[in-house]
This record gives sequence, structure tokens and C-alpha cells, in this order.
Amino acid sequence: MNRNKYKYCLSLDGLNTLPDIIGDKIAYNYPKHMSFINSNSKAKIVFMNLCKDIDKFLNKQNPCINFNNEQISAHISKCNNTISVYQTGGMSTLSIVCSILGGTAVTALIAYFVYKWFTRPKCHPQYPISSQDSYPTIKDVILKIVPDSFIQNHQELTDDDFVNKVNQKIDDIYHPLSFLDQDKNQWLNVLESGIRITLSAALDVVTDAAGGEEVINLLYDIQSALAVLKAIIEGLVKISGDKNALRMMYDIFNINFREGSFGVKCWVEYLLNSYGRNTDTFNVICDFFDELLNKLAPFIGNIVSTMLVDSFGLPAVFANTIITYTKKAAFDQAISYIDKKYNKIPHDKQLLIQQPEAMRGYIENKIHHIRIFLKSKAGENTYKKIIDDSELFAKAINKLFAMIYSALYVLRDCYE
Repeated sequence: MNRNKYKYCLSLDGLNTLPDIIGDKIAYNYPKHMSFINSNSKAKIVFMNLCKDIDKFLNKQNPCINFNNEQISAHISKCNNTISVYQTGGMSTLSIVCSILGGTAVTALIAYFVYKWFTRPKCHPQYPISSQDSYPTIKDVILKIVPDSFIQNHQELTDDDFVNKVNQKIDDIYHPLSFLDQDKNQWLNVLESGIRITLSAALDVVTDAAGGEEVINLLYDIQSALAVLKAIIEGLVKISGDKNALRMMYDIFNINFREGSFGVKCWVEYLLNSYGRNTDTFNVICDFFDELLNKLAPFIGNIVSTMLVDSFGLPAVFANTIITYTKKAAFDQAISYIDKKYNKIPHDKQLLIQQPEAMRGYIENKIHHIRIFLKSKAGENTYKKIIDDSELFAKAINKLFAMIYSALYVLRDCYE
């Protein structure tokens, strides 16, 4: 096989195990896959030819077909019951074990693979980057991770005044949440012990609608997000005298998680290729993320724990694992570890992380269900501030989830 070609194989043995693996997902999404195929002429040609040649294969024929426009060739070999698909210049491989259950199952399976093939993620040719003639201020950089509405009339403030106001607003929420520093299990028991409980005051906790573990985890997410934001601002103040470093941080902080970890990787590589790696500015960025990781890793662990069921203890394990990998300069392993945890999150919860607008509604709904509990422990103003600034936390979750990947991709190059 040509070294520049990557092989994709589909075995026709053992399809009876498919329903227990991905069969239900394939069947459920079959209409969506076919709708895409019918709307894409190239995908439709590939799909029709594969279906035709599988039919030939079942009749003991041995066809070989080519799709030159897509730089794909497919070959069905009756000696090993394998469909092999080749792509010139591909980047990944994929395989699945299956056999023939019937025409519909096979058609759905082919549709699934054709859909995945044509919708596989691709890097954009370019990503947003600031002009070399412009130098963002520290205020500009911070406004990439906090919403404009967080500080009113921020346009009229100097950089120093803006930084002070942001820190003050963060402290106004962070310090009242210090009650969370006690044992987490204690607060979960408080939330789950019943609809009406007494903890130095009558608390109305609607766990049926909120979910005790998920809600208490969300409070830790908010507390942890505030800690990371404080650490980021502190780090930015340290490098604020380096206008080139601030400009690079401005572009890195522009990265979001709307296209998942793959999108972050593409974006970071584009920026690093544009800025260069063997520079004093790059070394400053390396030091920045090296220090930030100790705060960032626990925060991401908290978020993953919130989105998963029965995940007590995960934040500490998650953070320790990431930090251990990075101390060994095993950045690819750290990225893979995060990917595995993230992929366990239900799809609807992944969308919350990717879409700040949806996350904002989720936060407001969950916090509303523990309003009496939160008011009794942190005060009326704290509850109101969390609701009023829900956009801050929603944006922070999206941006900081992207940032853990950005940090690891940057640090990987720092240690090469």
C-alpha cells in the first residue's frame, strides 16, 4: 500500500454483535445520514457504488471500484470478507466488525460510514488573528473571557481600574462561597435528604427537578471558575509590560470550544505557526500556562464531574492525573485523558459546554432550585449575583474548557 494512503476497513463478520455496540445509534440516525447523503452528490455516488458492490460481493463476485474525484478507492475481497476504502492524504483510521443481518442493516451501516467519512472534522484554512500593527491592552484580553456586561461602562475605565473592578466583583462572589470548602459530601447529603430540611434554617430544596449531586457540583464549578479567572488576571498583570505577549494571549483567549477539542487543536496550531515558537514571546506564554495549569486542571475536573453521574472524587483524580502527565512532559497522554473523560459526557451535556447560551439557562435553572439553601449559606446578594452574572460562568466554562487544550498544545511545543 502506498505510504501516503490510509486504509479504512469494514469487516463483514459478526454483525450479530452490532446492536449491542452501535446498532441502535446507527438505526436511530439512519434518516439523518440518508438525508445528508441525498443532499451531497459526491456522498451519494460513493454510497450507491458501495451498496451496489456489496450486492455483487454477496453474489460471490470480486469487484474493484474507484472514486477518483474523492481520491477514494474501494475494494471488496471475497477471500477475507473485507471492504477496504483508501484515501490519499488522510489523517485517521477507523474499523468496525460486522456481518450481514439483512439489507436494511447493511444499508444503514454503509450510510453511517459514508456520513462519517464526508463529515469528518477538518481544520479551517485560517483562524482569527489580530493585526501585527495593533497591540491589545490587558482590558482587551480579559474581555475575551468575561462578557462585556460584567463591568458596566468598562469603556470609560483605565486598564488598572478595570482590573481592580473585575477582581472586586469576582471576590464578592468567591468569598461568600467559602462554605463549600467544608466536606462536599456533607452538602450533598443536605441537598438530597428531602424536599424540606433544616440546617440552621428551613431550606426548600427541590431535588426532583435539580438533582443534588449535579447542583452541588455546579456550585463548585462556579467557585473554581472564579479561582481560575483570578489566576488568569494575576498572570496577565505579570506579563502586561510585554505587548507582544499580550497580543498572543489575546488571540489564544479568542479560542472557544464550539468545535470541540479538534477545533481547538487546529486553532492553536494556526496561531503557533503564525507567531513562531522559537521566540522570547513564546517563552513568556509557556511560563504563563505552566503556572495556570494547577488551577485550570481542577476546574476542568469539576466540570466533567458535574456532567457525569456518580462521579464523586473525579475532580481530584482528574487534576492529579493531568498534572502528573505534564510534569513528565507527557502532553499527548494528558490530552487523550481529557478526551476520554469528555467523550463519556452525554451528548446533551457536551452541547452545554460548547454553547454558552444554553449553559447560561442551565446554570440559572439549577441555581434557582437551591435558592433558599444558597441564600441561607452565602446570602441574598450572592444568589442574586450568580444569577445576574450567569453569562460570566457560562462563557468561562466554554472558554476555559478550550483553554485546557490550548495550554496543553502550547506546553507540548514548549518542552520539545
